[in-house]
Amino acid sequence: MTLPIERTRAVDNARDFMRDLLDSGITPRVPKAIREMARRVLKHFPGSYDLSVAAKAAPSTFGQSEGEKYYGEKFDEYRAFRASLYGVRRARVKRSRKSRR
Repeated sequence: MTLPIERTRAVDNARDFMRDLLDSGITPRVPKAIREMARRVLKHFPGSYDLSVAAKAAPSTFGQSEGEKYYGEKFDEYRAFRASLYGVRRARVKRSRKSRR
């Protein structure tokens, strides 16, 4: 059985995966048609705010994200911090792939 927080995390991970598909530095051998499909899906994909609204409206379906759960009102600061880490991770992946060549 899937817990609400697991469902929320799955949506977050799917969004991150599609963002990675759009970045040719992270996923260099992805066909153009796949990148275009990921772009179209992401255009209307629920963001963090949408998921938090869904969690409040339907707590048995979507749970609070870990940031909201632990940081409460400071969730925006947490999100900015997480985004900065994500940017660092992407840069590391790009550097490691370049060093392999």
